[in-house]
Amino acid sequence: MKLKMLLMATALLLPMSSVFAETTDDYVVGLKKEASIGNTEAQKELDQFQELCKKANTGDAQAQYDLGMFYYNKAEKYYKTVFSHNDDYEQKLQEWLGKAANQGNEKAQHELIEYYKKILKKIDYRFNSSEEQARVSRYNKKLEEWLLKAANKGNANDQYELALYYINNSDSSVHNKAVVWMTKAADQDLTQAQIDLGQWYFKGKDGVEKNYNKAKVIFQKLADQGNVEGLYYLGLCYHLGYGVNKSEEKAVKLYETAADKGNIESATYLSQLYFKGIDQIIPRDRNKLKQYYDQVCSEDQFDACLEL
Repeated sequence: MKLKMLLMATALLLPMSSVFAETTDDYVVGLKKEASIGNTEAQKELDQFQELCKKANTGDAQAQYDLGMFYYNKAEKYYKTVFSHNDDYEQKLQEWLGKAANQGNEKAQHELIEYYKKILKKIDYRFNSSEEQARVSRYNKKLEEWLLKAANKGNANDQYELALYYINNSDSSVHNKAVVWMTKAADQDLTQAQIDLGQWYFKGKDGVEKNYNKAKVIFQKLADQGNVEGLYYLGLCYHLGYGVNKSEEKAVKLYETAADKGNIESATYLSQLYFKGIDQIIPRDRNKLKQYYDQVCSEDQFDACLEL
């Protein structure tokens, strides 16, 4: 933390050539040059940087993490300034965060995951060269490697992130792995994992075949907890007869509960239902029609309102 604060302060005092040096050697040379002409802040930063490097090289996991984050911040500043990657900083941030992560530093592990995700998002896939494609492949493998290490520790959020990585991967051969990890996260009662898994089984997804019976079980569990997505989708199951015997009465009750919790899809269906009614099952009801119509059209739901 002290180093980070010092670096921020010193950045205002050093020439641009030092602050945005292209390599670590250039950075150190810049500090030494400033220190030699009396810049005491540059000398402080140089002393702290060299001390941090020394501790990191002795195997101190926290120092390795701090050094990795130093290079992470340098790489970010460089990219924002010249709109290009800096291989020296990026290699070193991966090296030092990797060493810290391999010693069990969870912050380093998650910083690496976020770093690879961020880098992959920055790449313009329309114009990438063969060199850039190789870079993408290398980063994808690294991202998967660290996501797997995190997920294998049993944390539901990490398992969820790994499932999303697989399902959204351009390599369709790994899509079938997504349901395994999403199920692990859902079994630990991670709500968003349960919602996503239920929707995958309900709608079908790359690598996940439709299974209305499994979807219904998941939505029932969510609905029993009062989850609005679970209520809506369980209502849809009863409405369509998916995984259960079709029952408009049960569907309407579930839709109404979901709509009362703010679910626009449920309110949209109910407004249409009470406008038309269902012979001998659900009578037309102008009051309820107005109630759900007003809900849809008063909550900035332009497209949904147009459907009514």
